[in-house]
Amino acid sequence: MSLLASMSLLLAVLGAGWALGRWIKLPAKGQKALSLAQSICIWVLIFTMGVRLGADEKVLANFATLGWRALVITVLAVAGSVALAYVTAKLLNKREEKR
Repeated sequence: MSLLASMSLLLAVLGAGWALGRWIKLPAKGQKALSLAQSICIWVLIFTMGVRLGADEKVLANFATLGWRALVITVLAVAGSVALAYVTAKLLNKREEKR
């Protein structure tokens, strides 16, 4: 499958999920079950990604170099996310106080 086809399929599935969630209101019990299913799927995805990386000899051979780069990228991504979340929360709180 080509990259364009994969991305199109991904966006179509995402859009269908959004539309379904927008128009069908789940009861609290259904939302709790869906949340659990999402968490399980994310953990399985992370686990399988780890297995795939662990099995790749190239990754293991370059682990020291890749490890430092990955650490720097991770720290910067987390710092940026936290900063953006902080600024967004402050802006939303100001908007709520004006009401």
